[in-house]
Amino acid sequence: MSNISTKKKDKEVLQFDLNKLGEISFGQLEGERDTFLEDCFFPTNTVTKYLRNLHNYVLSPKGAGKSALFRAIVEGFIPSHYFQSDNYSIIAINEAFGFDDNYLNLNKFQEKRRMNLTISWSLFILSKLIENIKNNYSHLNGYHKLFNEISKIKELKDKFNLYDLTDFLKALGMSIEFVANGQEFSAKPKFTVNKRNEKLNINKLYRLVNDFYKENDIKALVLIDRLDAFVQKEEYHLQRRYIQGLFDCIEEISLLSNINPTVFLRTDLFHSYDSDVEYDKIKDRTIELKWDRGETLTFFVNRLLNNDYIHDNFRDILLKFVRDATDGKFREYKKDNSNILRKLIALIFPKRKKKLEIDTSKPLNYTVSDRFLKIFFPDKISMNDKSELDFCEWVFQYLNDAKDFINPRLLIYYFNQLFQEQSHYNLQFFPDKESLINAQYTLEDDLPKLDIFDNEVFKLTYESVQQEELKFIHTILKKKVFQDLFNIINGQCWDTGHYRYGNINIKNLNIEKEDYESCLKYLKLLGFWEEFEKHRFKLPEIYKQKLTSI
Repeated sequence: MSNISTKKKDKEVLQFDLNKLGEISFGQLEGERDTFLEDCFFPTNTVTKYLRNLHNYVLSPKGAGKSALFRAIVEGFIPSHYFQSDNYSIIAINEAFGFDDNYLNLNKFQEKRRMNLTISWSLFILSKLIENIKNNYSHLNGYHKLFNEISKIKELKDKFNLYDLTDFLKALGMSIEFVANGQEFSAKPKFTVNKRNEKLNINKLYRLVNDFYKENDIKALVLIDRLDAFVQKEEYHLQRRYIQGLFDCIEEISLLSNINPTVFLRTDLFHSYDSDVEYDKIKDRTIELKWDRGETLTFFVNRLLNNDYIHDNFRDILLKFVRDATDGKFREYKKDNSNILRKLIALIFPKRKKKLEIDTSKPLNYTVSDRFLKIFFPDKISMNDKSELDFCEWVFQYLNDAKDFINPRLLIYYFNQLFQEQSHYNLQFFPDKESLINAQYTLEDDLPKLDIFDNEVFKLTYESVQQEELKFIHTILKKKVFQDLFNIINGQCWDTGHYRYGNINIKNLNIEKEDYESCLKYLKLLGFWEEFEKHRFKLPEIYKQKLTSI
């Protein structure tokens, strides 16, 4: 471990073993599989808002942390001062959205109407609530009363899958009704059974379940994830009805006092379907996971520090930076006093001057992270003969999308590749290079600086990652007409970074105007470009490359 002296002007020697480069990792790309998640998860500002006031819809771009949040809640990674998990009975629903080819098989579910999907969702979630009570709360008050009611419908004792509605109706032998979001949904078997003209009222069953939870002071938190993984493989019209059916159920269930449903959904899917959800009514129950720059760099540092070699040898330096930040050493103030009101207040109340002039552009988590990262990475980076950029500014200019957002998954992927590429580069071109590199510094005055990375490796890694990001956009578009359009668009604007609506003659390509405009809109939702003027689009750096292979 590095011995870091705090004695003023004592020179310290910091070492880094280049042979360790190939062992450094920033974790896995999927939140469901990420082995770093438990140690590295920290609630961002938007995550904290969700945990304090549970929303019904949690949105994020693909890879931005919705599944990580889902897993952190379910597996208990979140510190108790952010979220009291003991106050909730957590019902996690994500196994249904795997890769079962029979899921929602069209032969089993030929009626693809919204009505049937809404009822299917209501029964599916209800069955999960019943299963939760049966497995965990059979000893509590009201259990036998509840199950006396439910036992009358023996079909609910078995596992209900979303595609089972037809078989369920046949076994039930009576109609089903469900009032959701002010609309009445009903379904009935093709063949009625004599002497059973009554209806199964799903709302009544939900109220009974809610009363049980309420009587026993239990809050049921229903978490639904991986919806996007499922709908990608279905036809567009079925995707829309499928998601709409879920929205109908969420709107109704969320009215119950002790059942709180949350759907984790990709932002582009939420906005790309013309659903009947009234957005002005749900905006206070909808939250999008976002990351500010300080949070992004903190995420970066946490991942780097989770490697044993970095933790054992460099953690003390980071702690020193944190202490300095806590003591106000890194706090900066604006120098501009041109505002007359500011000058007047500063003149009358001198003690308030600093408060008025504090620079909020780089919060302390940004400043501390920036200082720590520059121990390992170059101060300046240049790409393709362009002017040099400060390392962190380069990160935010070259890895962000058109919405000025850096996807955490992209950050993990790029720097995983960078460390591997630098290790390979050293073996190829500098096999005689000493494995141990040193940096001398004075802790009070200087930043230790290790010469680890070559600018050329940054460029090579970046070009490779650009290709992968373009392939991802191509894949996520799904519809062939969208993919064909994307290939043409990429070919026309990758070098200039600009695109105009009229660049393509869609008539000559036999492309419908509706498809063309939908594709342009979807690319905007995905952060591929921004529409800075009507029908004029601008690409971020990450997408300024020709897609060479798919």
